[in-house]
Amino acid sequence: MEVDGLHLEARCWAGGDGTPVVLLHEGLGSITAWGRFPAQLAEACGRTVIAYSRQGYGRSSGWPGIRPLDYLAQEARRVRRVLDALDLERAVLLGHSDGGAIATEAGALHGSRVAGLVLEAAHVTVERPTQQAVRSVGERWTSGDLRERLTRHHDDPASVFRGWHDVWTSEAFWGWSIAELLPEITCPVLAIRGAQDALSSAHQLDVITSGIPQAEAVTLPDCGHVPHKEARERTLALVAAFVRKL
Repeated sequence: MEVDGLHLEARCWAGGDGTPVVLLHEGLGSITAWGRFPAQLAEACGRTVIAYSRQGYGRSSGWPGIRPLDYLAQEARRVRRVLDALDLERAVLLGHSDGGAIATEAGALHGSRVAGLVLEAAHVTVERPTQQAVRSVGERWTSGDLRERLTRHHDDPASVFRGWHDVWTSEAFWGWSIAELLPEITCPVLAIRGAQDALSSAHQLDVITSGIPQAEAVTLPDCGHVPHKEARERTLALVAAFVRKL
């Protein structure tokens, strides 16, 4: 897929008629990092599911230089052009973590192009515990297995890690918020969070449900930051039921 002069790798899982679901991956994610979830989601909800790796991720075109503090907003603006490249008039956006922030802002910006939002472990503000949790992930980059794991999914794993970690732990990023955009979202929203999520607190759900008129929130017990892997069956059921109503 060509967007803004960039090559963005994309993959489609055919699942039937109806508004398709477009997946927006996390800050260290890519198409392949979703694993079996896209195929299972297509089967569960009877909709076509499309995933793409954003610029700098997976096998997509690289991100030159240092990632800017507004990279989430840049990607949210690009969503419309991604939908155009995919020849989609409307789509349900499912975003995980960073992808949830991008999906949220895209829902506010692109109006009728977004039929619904599924926000999984999404961030709409920065919290100190989140920054500390990101720093803890950074320790796995220097002394753990994270570098090796990211190498399986990305052409440039160091750029992926530094672009995410260095922005989120920067003092200049403190104060980032898209809460003021939430009242602009008019489509239905399903927000999902794991009760043991160290990267996205319950406060994020409170902000989402208080700011978006049609937002429903679900907290999954015994689950951390990745519900689509840690509580897969429950997540699939929730998302499928939500999507079928759209």
